[in-house]
Parts: sequence; structure tokens; C-alpha cells
Amino acid sequence: MKGRLTPPLFTDFTYDNIGLPRNVKIPGNPEPNLGLGGRPDIAKKDPNGDEIGKHKVMPLRNIAITSPYGHNGVFATLAQIVHFYNTRDTLGEVLNNRDPGFGKAGWPKPEIQQNVNRDELGNLKLTQEEEHAIIAFLNTLTDDYPIWGEDGRVPWGTPSPYQYE
Repeated sequence: MKGRLTPPLFTDFTYDNIGLPRNVKIPGNPEPNLGLGGRPDIAKKDPNGDEIGKHKVMPLRNIAITSPYGHNGVFATLAQIVHFYNTRDTLGEVLNNRDPGFGKAGWPKPEIQQNVNRDELGNLKLTQEEEHAIIAFLNTLTDDYPIWGEDGRVPWGTPSPYQYE
């Protein structure tokens, strides 16, 4: 809006396949979302399928109050997704996100296995204390947008409608 300050979103506005596992808790267990490569207009320009599985990099502003995380909501907590970024390639493998070992003993295979970013995440070698420090920092990026944003559709404290059991 004209004359209003737009706060930083803390994103690089790119698209990436971070190797998210399928969320089998979504009712009906739909097919994986092909992301950018699933759009017909993009697919037409992408004969090699380089954009399949890529989703917009999420903004970090207000990240602590926007659960669940990932384009398919597979992570219930900020701690889970931070741990995933850190250990995706080193923790081990479990069948799916209903497995009791999800995030503890391992992660399921990526829902879209091509184009997974293996350079910027997956084996960050962070300690548990460093993961906690990142979560603490991410919590500082939370503001009072529902109040100053004057968005009556988002009352303060409203839980996400995308909670899967």
C-alpha cells in the first residue's frame, strides 16, 4: 500500500527442492505437488524437468507462528524443520511421517527425488545447541502483524488451518 512500510520478509525469493518428504497425513494422501515444474506454463519452457519439485523459499518473517512447515505441512514444529535442514542426509531413513522414528531415527525419502538441493542443506553438521540457537533467532523474527496489518482474517493467535493428524 502507498505510504506504508513493508517489513523485510527474510527470503531470497527463489525456488528450491529441499527434499521434503511426502505428508501422508494429508486426508486422501494426494499425489506430491510438482511445484514450479507442475505449472503448465513453466513445464512448457522446461523440457528437462529442472523445475519439478521446486517450491518458493519460505519467508522467515513470522515463521514461529506459521506452522505447519514445508509446502505440504509435513513438519509440525519449527524444531522439526530446522533439524531436517541439518540432518536430512545423515539421520537415516524411515518409511513416512507417521513412523514413530520420524525426525528421530530418520527421514522419509523426498517426495520429488530429482533436483534436490544437496549443496545448501542436508548435512549442516550443527550441534543440538546450534539448532536451538537458530530456533531462538527465528523466534525473534516474529512481529505483531495481525495487529498492525489490520487483517481481520488473521486474528492474533489463530492456529494454522492446515494441521494434520
